[in-house]
Amino acid sequence: MFTPSEFFKEAVEKVKREVKGRAVVAVSGGIDSTVAAKIASDALGDRATAIYVNTGLMRENEEVDVRNTLKGSQ
Repeated sequence: MFTPSEFFKEAVEKVKREVKGRAVVAVSGGIDSTVAAKIASDALGDRATAIYVNTGLMRENEEVDVRNTLKGSQ
């Protein structure tokens, strides 16, 4: 049975095994890129660098919300 917590644990372990150096993760603020950045951060620590990419498709002031959310997940 699929559980989000098991998926997350398995993804972190896979990234730990497969990424030997540093990683850069582009984050647009959407759920997919944000989860990918969190997985990379948990797996690699300071060897992962997340970069926020403003796609130009955000709602008014949404960029501020995304930044605040990402800062809070460090």
